[in-house]
Amino acid sequence: MFNKLLIASASCINEFASEVPQSVFFSIDTSLAQRIRELAAYVKENDLYVAEFFFYDCLWSETSEEDIEELMAKAAFIESDSNGQETMLRDVMPSSRTETTSIRVMKESFQLTAVPRHCGDDMMLNTPRIPLAELESNTTVLITQQYS
Repeated sequence: MFNKLLIASASCINEFASEVPQSVFFSIDTSLAQRIRELAAYVKENDLYVAEFFFYDCLWSETSEEDIEELMAKAAFIESDSNGQETMLRDVMPSSRTETTSIRVMKESFQLTAVPRHCGDDMMLNTPRIPLAELESNTTVLITQQYS
């Protein structure tokens, strides 16, 4: 069975925001990968910009990109399977409460969005766009830059 861990940096649309999640991680299984691919095909076929669906099976955290990169460089992380890697990530990425988490699917990419708990849409969090090609492998990956 396909199981991929994806970690992504997050940014808030409000440049003055503080103490908001800076990262998110989630697991992509075969059915989620297929759902994203099918929705991307639908978006392309119908000449839409984006389609989205609610997705709450992810962990948003204030952990910085640098701390995640440091963990991912450790031999214990590299040598672990996805379950071991997920456990290590949960240890260094304490959960931040969010609402209305969704996956936004475009023709060639997707991204996660969320709103921190007790905030409005003016505090929306977004990951960089993640290329659909990332769904092809089960390698754990950290997405830190906008896909173009």
